[in-house]
Amino acid sequence: MANSTNDSGGGNIFTGVWALMERIKEGDIDAYEELFERYFNYFITKVLPIRHPTLDEMEREDISIHALLRVLYKARQCKGKNDLSVHAWIITIVRRLAIDYLRKRDKHDIVSLDEVYDESKIGKRAFDEGYLLQLISLGEIIETLKPSDLSEQEIHFLKYYLEGYRQKDIAEKLSVSASRISQIKRKIVNYFKDLLNNK
Repeated sequence: MANSTNDSGGGNIFTGVWALMERIKEGDIDAYEELFERYFNYFITKVLPIRHPTLDEMEREDISIHALLRVLYKARQCKGKNDLSVHAWIITIVRRLAIDYLRKRDKHDIVSLDEVYDESKIGKRAFDEGYLLQLISLGEIIETLKPSDLSEQEIHFLKYYLEGYRQKDIAEKLSVSASRISQIKRKIVNYFKDLLNNK
């Protein structure tokens, strides 16, 4: 499974991020600088290349800087109650910015990161099924799994999903129906919803 580590601290990238965000809300600039250093390299080397490989290096850097500035500006709007939910909020910002940027770029429009950023979308996709599975595919949460959390069939579904297989292809590989694949997906999504909510 993917390894999601914080190069500066050796732990998960999201370890301690809730406490950092609380300090940022109080105006602690050192906390913001720590968060920036933690996530900037992570965005340009892990998140954006994996999910948006057509971005060049300069585009990844611009999007990452802009996203982290938005994190600072919108810190007080972050309602995360634990490390994972704060991390999900941060990832949502950079991914939505990248998606909107690419949509405009691919239409050959003149692209301004200020124009493509839509504040109204931040937070609304936090528990969307597609977003949750994308989050898992980045290795953010999957390594927190214990053997008893999911069945062998469900873990195989995740592995195939991470390799980019469509649900139809996964159903064939697991010799199950499309409806069974939908059930597996719902169970996995609900599991990670609960984890993000710290239930």
